[in-house]
Amino acid sequence: MHLTPTSNQSRPDDEIDLVRVLFLFVRKWHWFLAGLVVAFACAFVYTRYFKQQSYAINTSILITDDSKDLDLGAVFGNSMADFRYSPVALENEIELLKSYTLARRVFEKLNWRVSWYRKEFFMLKGLYPNEPFLVQEETDAPNPEGLTLSMQPAGDNAYFLSADGEAMVNDIPVSIRFKATGEFGKPFQNEYFHFTLYNKGATPPEKGREYCFHFNQVNTLTRAYLKKQQIEPVGRQSQVIRLSTKGVEPLRETHYLNGLIGEYIDQHVDFRTAAKRRSLEFINKRLDGISDSLTAAGTAVTRFRSQNRVLDISAKGGLVMQQLGEIEQDRSKSQMQLDYFSNLLRYLENSDSIRHVLMPSVVGVQDPSLNAFVLKLSELYSRRAVLAFSTYAGNPASQLIDNEINQVTGQLRESLVNLISNARLSVQALQRREADIDRQMNNLPAKEQQLISVTRQYELTNDIYTYLLQKQAETDIALASTVPNVQVIDPARIERIEEAGTSDNMLYLMAFLAGVALPGVVILTLETLNNTIHLQEDVEKLSPLTIIGNVPHSASSTELVVAENPQAPITEAYRSIRTNLQYMLSENGQKVIGIHSIRPGEGKSFSSINLACILALNSKKTLIIGSDMRKPRLHEIADRKNEAGLSTFLIGRSTYEEVVQSTQVENLWFLPAGPVPPNPSELLERDLFHTLMERAREEFDYIVIDNAPVSMVTDGLITARETDLNIFILRYGVSRKDQLTFINDVAAKKIMSHGICIVHKFI
Repeated sequence: MHLTPTSNQSRPDDEIDLVRVLFLFVRKWHWFLAGLVVAFACAFVYTRYFKQQSYAINTSILITDDSKDLDLGAVFGNSMADFRYSPVALENEIELLKSYTLARRVFEKLNWRVSWYRKEFFMLKGLYPNEPFLVQEETDAPNPEGLTLSMQPAGDNAYFLSADGEAMVNDIPVSIRFKATGEFGKPFQNEYFHFTLYNKGATPPEKGREYCFHFNQVNTLTRAYLKKQQIEPVGRQSQVIRLSTKGVEPLRETHYLNGLIGEYIDQHVDFRTAAKRRSLEFINKRLDGISDSLTAAGTAVTRFRSQNRVLDISAKGGLVMQQLGEIEQDRSKSQMQLDYFSNLLRYLENSDSIRHVLMPSVVGVQDPSLNAFVLKLSELYSRRAVLAFSTYAGNPASQLIDNEINQVTGQLRESLVNLISNARLSVQALQRREADIDRQMNNLPAKEQQLISVTRQYELTNDIYTYLLQKQAETDIALASTVPNVQVIDPARIERIEEAGTSDNMLYLMAFLAGVALPGVVILTLETLNNTIHLQEDVEKLSPLTIIGNVPHSASSTELVVAENPQAPITEAYRSIRTNLQYMLSENGQKVIGIHSIRPGEGKSFSSINLACILALNSKKTLIIGSDMRKPRLHEIADRKNEAGLSTFLIGRSTYEEVVQSTQVENLWFLPAGPVPPNPSELLERDLFHTLMERAREEFDYIVIDNAPVSMVTDGLITARETDLNIFILRYGVSRKDQLTFINDVAAKKIMSHGICIVHKFI
């Protein structure tokens, strides 16, 4: 069999044919129109009835590197020298701001126990902070949390209350459903709830308006705000932290951010004053005890002088007493410092103990670096304890604090080793000096020795009392002068709120894109799944056979459109096909054309009679034969009877002259299929069919055979033995792509003399 290649180069299968895609979209323009209408309608309904405008609010704080406390060293001779903080790690501060403990404290102070909403269409609008009603709970009757209760005012003092949902009661999920009535100002009580509802307004509430409220759980609120808040540094080189959050109630978000900053600052102050407050508590306790001891010592001196009539101490005794007093005072301070250093060294590895260690200045240690180390270490342990409530093990912020603790602990341990060694040497030296003075005092009179003893006890107690009073004043001033190293740059304000979320214009733009994209995706998906032929390129890609023409859809009510409407576009299409056929049948004696289709409904009979008609109009004597004896339809198009035809001729019941009929079209004759026989294929195999074709070749210029579908029966393959040219009819939107595989196989096996395709186009 001879194959004629296509005139156009086929595109690779994986290349996107933009022209084809555009053609598909134009054909289904109404899909896009419907998609846009639906998308804009959905956007309108959402923005009108369902959308709640979200607002963004933010604040920023500056974390300074140095403390702003009063320089107590300048006031008290460096005994309470201020501690210079090391550069702040913003990661630590951010983790503190994100901690669960801090956020929970905020909600405990804000006391957002009840949240109120007003029902508007299909959504609930928050009423914070202008709630029209007040809920007062009974302390001994907790109400289930998280369940939304619906309330409708029913008059001046009455209301309807209903609930339908699930809530936790004693940590057990319970389904709660009820409808009840209540009165404002009087307790409402049922199986689950016990509270009193008050109208906050001066006028009665609007009757029929539906409100909703629920009891909040602090843990739930805390987790919700921790998820939506954003806390981040402004930049790498900046010590500024920005805090932001979003919500549908802007004033609520404002109060939360300001409350979070306030609680964070209070926590900073607590961290920095913890050691000083412990020192002040220690001093106050000691003062209470020393005050009694001082009174008793003074009474003892007075009583001894009165009883023994000793008014004064000799010059030598006074010198001895003075020396003993100085030595005992120094030894007491040195021993106290030695004990403090030893305890501090022992407590270094215990976070609970180190957090309760006194400031070194309280015990007379005038070492600014040691004061700084103890204060810093106490603060670091406090920070780590807070982070432990909200971070996991190995968290970067916790690791940073642990590294700082290890660094400060190492430096403090080295300093303590040296201080302990020096303190021991000082105590030993003072003990030797005290022993020498004691020997000198033994040479004094007995009563003078006793007077020196009681007087020395009084003066020693008085010195300690004076010392503690001084430390109390210093610590009070230190506490009063402590300020956090946090500055609020710009607090959260209602004036600075910004609309967040998607704007209405953006929603409509998204609706437009969706209205265009979704139909396009559906069309392309259906096209991918669709196995039918839609364009000429489909045929060109799948078959090497020549396409001799495209026939547009006929708008005429008659199927014999070529004869009745010679100026129609479809007639011009058949004229073009006729010209192509003249080239294809250029050899002498080639005049028989077989018209085939793979399946019914592809326009085979329509094309057969119109092709025969266009050949006849060219002054060519043409015969059209209806060889589809299984389901004949050609006689209906030609408006002829089908009582005698090809079937009766092949069985010998009719003659050639009886079955070949003239038509109203000049030069066109018609041989109908005849009555449906039981064995069409066997009849076509008879020699009478060959005899018929030989005589027709002698009498006619062209012979067109309308065949039965070749994929269903073999009739067309039998008639193809008598044809010079075979044309397959394919119909856009009906013919499948796999039919071309069958056509190619038929052509490759040389069952037909030529494989010529005509695409029959119905659009």
